[in-house]
Amino acid sequence: MKTNHPPFFKHFGDAHFIKMDGQGVHVDLSTLDSSTQFCDFIERVVTAGYYLNEIDYPAFLELISRYAPEILATRASVSLQKIGVVRFAGSIQLFPPERSALYRNPFLADESAEYLFEPVMMEKTISVPIYEKLEDGTENAIGLEEKVVQVKTTLNFDEFVAAMWLKGIRFGIDEAAVRSAIADGRFARIAVAHALPATPGTNADLQEIGSKLHRDDAPLKLPNGAIDLRHFGNRFPQVKAGERLMQKIPCTPGQPGISLMARPTLPPPPEDFDLAPLAGDGTAIVKTTKDEFLVANIDGFLNVDAASNRISVTEKIINYSGVSLRTTGDIALKGEHFEEHGEVQEKRVVKGKNITVMADVFGEVESQGGTIQLKQNLVGGAASNIDGDIHIAGLTSNATVIAKKGRIVLSRAENAVIVGQAVEIDIAANCCILAESISINSALSCMIGATQIRIGHVGSRRNTPTMLSIVLPDLASASARIAEMRLRSTEITSDIAALRTQYDALIADADVRNYLIVAGKIQRKELTLNDAQKDNLVKVKQRITPTLASATNINQQIQVLIAEQNQLVHRASVLRQQSTQAMNTVSCQIDQSAGEVHLRKLRASVGILFELSTRDLRQLLGDPGLPDDRLSVSGEPFIWRPA
Repeated sequence: MKTNHPPFFKHFGDAHFIKMDGQGVHVDLSTLDSSTQFCDFIERVVTAGYYLNEIDYPAFLELISRYAPEILATRASVSLQKIGVVRFAGSIQLFPPERSALYRNPFLADESAEYLFEPVMMEKTISVPIYEKLEDGTENAIGLEEKVVQVKTTLNFDEFVAAMWLKGIRFGIDEAAVRSAIADGRFARIAVAHALPATPGTNADLQEIGSKLHRDDAPLKLPNGAIDLRHFGNRFPQVKAGERLMQKIPCTPGQPGISLMARPTLPPPPEDFDLAPLAGDGTAIVKTTKDEFLVANIDGFLNVDAASNRISVTEKIINYSGVSLRTTGDIALKGEHFEEHGEVQEKRVVKGKNITVMADVFGEVESQGGTIQLKQNLVGGAASNIDGDIHIAGLTSNATVIAKKGRIVLSRAENAVIVGQAVEIDIAANCCILAESISINSALSCMIGATQIRIGHVGSRRNTPTMLSIVLPDLASASARIAEMRLRSTEITSDIAALRTQYDALIADADVRNYLIVAGKIQRKELTLNDAQKDNLVKVKQRITPTLASATNINQQIQVLIAEQNQLVHRASVLRQQSTQAMNTVSCQIDQSAGEVHLRKLRASVGILFELSTRDLRQLLGDPGLPDDRLSVSGEPFIWRPA
């Protein structure tokens, strides 16, 4: 671009980026360092008594603000390209002092400025004729004199920009409002300039992924659409290993604003945080090229610590609110451990594995395995473990305790039904107890059935005797099965003898017998034949083939029968051994007895007794039995084993 700077341009200092021609005043963006450099140029122009004529104010605003270093340092700079030439005025004109004096000081407020517009007058010097009065009464002009008068004038937007610059307002003039007020020519106080406020950035945030972080205490909706009022939707959130739980949303910087002085105003720095302190046990931080996630390391249950905000995933669920219709509803868990610190209220059910309750239980606790540990009392409820043990530290009263494949350990039991593989109780009163083995320190007025019974002290109270049933193995069933095996073995012996007779008859033929002898020696490499002997042997084999096939078939039948007979002998031996071992485990020991105690032999399988209802079990164990099955408890200690 060809540049033609006027002589006064030298007063403006270094302005190599300014280009002037017949089309106006331009800025070559490729040579402009920043908006600061342009502002310095404008400052020199207006302080030298000049203004921008025919100003393109939007372009002017961009030049004094858009290329500020603070803005170029932000992400917005990606869209800024300092290329090309920008026209911002038609020319640079002298701003006479008398015109500059027409502009009042603005009223400055917070980030804005107001201006009082009013009609303006300007002094003007004019030549006025001097008249002399003649004798005839006429006037004759004898000369001129200069006189200063006030004449009406108007403001000018281009001058207004320069005047406000000198008064500290360099950015944000409302061009439309100012031009309208100037054209109106009346008194008016209006806002003429506004600063551009800084745009705050966004703070770093934590975003949940999915809805599993929150408990859902709404009633559980079943697959068929029905509502289960006993269960909550998702009381204990469960997650899988590798599942994303939280995502960190990174902070973004704000955009600088521009003050009335055309100076950048920086936004407050956005708040950031480190995701690592939020990662508790069972979680990890995973970073990708763009995002940062908190993920679960293991399958388990989600736990958010309200005090530290740490998020952890544990195999154990810990609940402090108790189990009630209001707090949790019935609970059915798939985790390996559940620890409850509150009460389990009446009619509420807790299902899971490895269940520990620190407070009293009035409802039902059902475990699929592991151990049930009740640290306080079980009153009026039930505890059952399909494949594990049950330990109750407090009182077990009016309750049912069942662990058919496990061990039951109780401190004190009253009016309880207890069924387990092995039962250990410190004090039991008025209980119905069935197990393979039972060990009780003190039993009063109980109904007890077991293969092995050991009681430290047994007695009765309130005229209710203690009923003891020694469960003997069902040897009759084993004996019947052994007899069936013996009968079948005898039949097999007879069948084998008949088949051997048929076999001997077939091989009695001389050719058959000789062929079998020769073939056996050849197979054992005891004999070698020449070609003629081989041909002769083949002819003999062809002739006796039907007989050989029949003999082979009979021999195979004999071998099958022998294998069956050997298996029967082994099974019968195992049954006899098991019966002997079962009888050897039967015992009853009572260290001390007082009051009414009844002891009898009960021939039954404990496994079958396990399947009885509570009512039938009470009835069976409360029966004194036939006279021949009754035993007298005498002597201390009393020890009985089957003869």
